[in-house]
Parts: sequence; structure tokens; C-alpha cells
Amino acid sequence: MANLLHRFCLLSLLLCLGIPIAVHSAERLILIDDFMLGYASLKGERIEIRGWGRHEGGKLVLKNAPMDIKAVNIDYTNVSQNQRMQLLKSCGNFSSCKISVIGKVSDDISKPGILAEQIVF
Repeated sequence: MANLLHRFCLLSLLLCLGIPIAVHSAERLILIDDFMLGYASLKGERIEIRGWGRHEGGKLVLKNAPMDIKAVNIDYTNVSQNQRMQLLKSCGNFSSCKISVIGKVSDDISKPGILAEQIVF
């Protein structure tokens, strides 16, 4: 209870001082293997998924490890231009980078994957 009261007081103080507070929405954090096994039940759901991103031949894939064969396809056309530029610089054809993808699970059976809304590096 004391911890909750402490957090409330701190948030109130920050708001009174006019300091913006970043609110992280409650996306469901999914592991890559769980995504692959439960794709059908996740369609249309907004999730967060983390792993090693790599931009390969015009598309983004997310893996458990840089050299892993299993990958989740990420459609990143809806993320900001700054995020797309950083993606191309950091996760190019010869390098992978650790990223977190927030987005909606595609409900198009011909394109299983995630429609990214945000990529966090």
C-alpha cells in the first residue's frame, strides 16, 4: 500500500510541475515462439514482440537470435519516417539489431505477421 501511495504522490508532483509523463499502453508482450504457435488466436490483437530485427530484401524480419531460421514478418510501412531510417541504418542486410515491435497481428492469412505501429530500438 505504501508503494502505491508513493507512486501516486510522485506522479502528482510531476503533473503539478508540468513534467510530461510517458504512459506505456498495455500491449500484451508475446515471445516469438508463442507468436508462431498461437498466431491463429492472436489475429487482430495489439501486441508487443521483442527480438533481433533484420532488414532483408525490402522486408523486416524478427528472430530470437541473429542467425535463427525461424522469423516473424513485420510490415513497417506505418511507422514514422525516422523509425524507418533508423531501421535501415541499424538493421541492414549484414547486421541485426535488438528491437521491440508494437503493432497489430495481421488477420490476413496469406501474410501472417505483425503490422507495426512503432519500433523501439
